[in-house]
Amino acid sequence: MDVSRCLDKEGRILFWPMKKGKALRGPLLDLLVEEIPRGEKLTEPEVNEAIKAKIATMDHAYFRRILVETGRLDRTPYGDAYWRPGTLTGA
Repeated sequence: MDVSRCLDKEGRILFWPMKKGKALRGPLLDLLVEEIPRGEKLTEPEVNEAIKAKIATMDHAYFRRILVETGRLDRTPYGDAYWRPGTLTGA
């Protein structure tokens, strides 16, 4: 699915599609989670920086929560570590 209309010239998410564009949300989240390295645990500030690198003007915490809610990102119960599901040895 072509998400280019939601991106700025640098490839960052410029806006979050609403009603008619809901189908673009999944591919945009997939694009966003690509910034999170596989096989590594990251702190919340590290995840925030990775997300901020791919969004133009929006709230990084909103996207961090959505990545967790949609199963694209796992976290400890206290939020002190984040990782991509199925990428950690022994996870």
